[in-house]
Amino acid sequence: MRNGDTLTGIRVRQADDSLVLRDASGAQTRIASDQATRVERQKLSLMPEGLLNALNESEIRDLLAYLQSLK
Repeated sequence: MRNGDTLTGIRVRQADDSLVLRDASGAQTRIASDQATRVERQKLSLMPEGLLNALNESEIRDLLAYLQSLK
């Protein structure tokens, strides 16, 4: 950003005058196009490292089935 801030999120939509990002918590931020100095695609996922470690195999399957149902 022109003010030195860095924002990370998923691009929800983009128009000529603005860009909307959704962060990992689900909050959306609208950014005026003239305030963004550059937009980069990140190689890393927004999903925290090791998130699935606390789940057993059945819970992981349930989670994946739920996520697929959202399409």
